[in-house]
Amino acid sequence: RKAFFECPRSSSNLHLHGINMFKALYADTKERVYIDTIEMIYDARIKYFNRKSYYLGRKGMDIFDLAAGDLDLVKLANATLEDAIETDPRKADPTVLTVYMGTEQILFENNMVGNEEVINAYGMLMDILDERIAAVNRPPDVNASQTIDMIFRSCGAANCEGLIPIFTQRVADNPDDAQLLTKVLDLLDEAGCTDSDLYYTAAENLYQIEKTAESAYHLAEMNYDKMN
Repeated sequence: RKAFFECPRSSSNLHLHGINMFKALYADTKERVYIDTIEMIYDARIKYFNRKSYYLGRKGMDIFDLAAGDLDLVKLANATLEDAIETDPRKADPTVLTVYMGTEQILFENNMVGNEEVINAYGMLMDILDERIAAVNRPPDVNASQTIDMIFRSCGAANCEGLIPIFTQRVADNPDDAQLLTKVLDLLDEAGCTDSDLYYTAAENLYQIEKTAESAYHLAEMNYDKMN
């Protein structure tokens, strides 16, 4: 404590050891005051050593690791991770992006956030990762994108009102991206949005690229919905 308060710039390791110490104390006692101390140390790391986005990401993941079913801590981790991502989206760690989506799922399943927030979070993460993958196709970003997509699909938050605005422009900008079109069709199918204009456009575009049984199925389903 004396070193931290009197020589806070002396070493980043001082802060790291302090965080590890108070994480262990919280794990043993579940005293919320230790979470407050961890937050204080991370705030000092940011103040004295910069790297705000990185340290906010570490802070959010540490809080989530300690949550162990405590929804208040999950909510705190969620807000911290969101802050980390918004501070510097281009450099946000893929694990931070994935854990953030995981906290959204937990909060949604416990009725602490609604469909709209989860869908918006998913759209934000997709925008970040799509841009990064298009620029530099790094495996960690690709893996994060796949995991986030899986989390979103499994949480049950998807609905037509949320999905269509997110994907309409993306499909218009990438009409020849078969992977995107397939994902859009699958998500719209799962959400029961097969009668939408977006579904029609994506199905037609995919059929022009890949005249497969799957793309033909999507077209058939769309035309069936239009006739009924």
